[in-house]
Amino acid sequence: MTAKRDFKRVVRERMAKTGETYTQARQALIKDTLSRIDELLAEFKKTEGDRIDREHLFIEAANLAATIHTSAREEGTFHKVFWILPETLKLRALENFLTEDGLSVKDLAWAMERRVCHMAVDAMHDKGHSDDDVVKTHEEFFIWVRKNLDDASQAQAFCVPPVWDCWVRVGRQAEFLGRMESCIASIPARQENKHDRMFLARNLLMFAARDGNDDDMIRLQGVLQRMIDEPGELPPNGVGNPRLGWQGILQQIPLIAAGDDPVKAASAAEACAEWIRSQHGEVDWLMGEVAALCLFQGHYALAEKYAAEALEAGQGQFNPHIYMWCAGGHLGATGDVKSTLPLVREARRHLSASEVKRLLDDQAPFTEYSDDQRLREVVDMRA
Repeated sequence: MTAKRDFKRVVRERMAKTGETYTQARQALIKDTLSRIDELLAEFKKTEGDRIDREHLFIEAANLAATIHTSAREEGTFHKVFWILPETLKLRALENFLTEDGLSVKDLAWAMERRVCHMAVDAMHDKGHSDDDVVKTHEEFFIWVRKNLDDASQAQAFCVPPVWDCWVRVGRQAEFLGRMESCIASIPARQENKHDRMFLARNLLMFAARDGNDDDMIRLQGVLQRMIDEPGELPPNGVGNPRLGWQGILQQIPLIAAGDDPVKAASAAEACAEWIRSQHGEVDWLMGEVAALCLFQGHYALAEKYAAEALEAGQGQFNPHIYMWCAGGHLGATGDVKSTLPLVREARRHLSASEVKRLLDDQAPFTEYSDDQRLREVVDMRA
């Protein structure tokens, strides 16, 4: 993210050329840069063919986004460009943003939440932050949320799973789950916070399933079902019909609970797949979720099977990660790098180089083949 002094220098250079005031030059530069970013992203989305053929458009947009300083907040400018910044710049950009004067409570909450999330990703990769750092910062965010957000907004303090994993790794899972339970029980149930409440309930349910706690699973399934049945609109969950998407979460719970048991996993995965098929194409995207769960739990042949079915149903266009789930399932089931390479190459045609590299670095079974240069060469593959 451009240093403030560099940003000011560019603005003053424009002032000297155009005779504009500082404010006019600054706003014009931001407007021109955003317009160019929008053009590049539109071209990226509409251009057909492999991602590799059009990746330069996204990279140029990301590089331009990095030139807009965090102080540029007109019409949510920083919010607009943050998501396309290179991953290596995001945490520093958030830190800079949080030092700006005059931030609204909404801006502060947004930036503090994302800062904790990106710290957690750093901690997972041993890049400058520890799990203890993340938990400490997250606790500070809890305190800030209690002081600055109303009762109905308290669920915003819980961020996303990478942060929760830090609590688990420091041995404080029970404490953290207790806070989540207390939040769900105490915050007012309103339409505007339904998204946050449902995702809290969903993830508590997944924790219970992963831990094999049958009593908590049954209780939390009831909590989530009651939220599904509340009057009002349901928040989106996947593609298409929100109600079916949320019901699909409940269908996945037995698969999560199966853990590393291959017999239970095969039965639960097929039961979930049969339910998906029975919905006549309305929730085919969930087949990719089944494949992902199988991959994460080490059931590689199942992962390949259901990922292939999801791709056959055209779900790769909605979730290109399914290509990597298919490749990972095949590699884990066969141990054959040579026959896996075409699948990874296909995934690279739909995913960025950085994302393919991340999966090769972090996701089993790819991690078991980290020294195999044949896989690594796919990251830099050219069209």
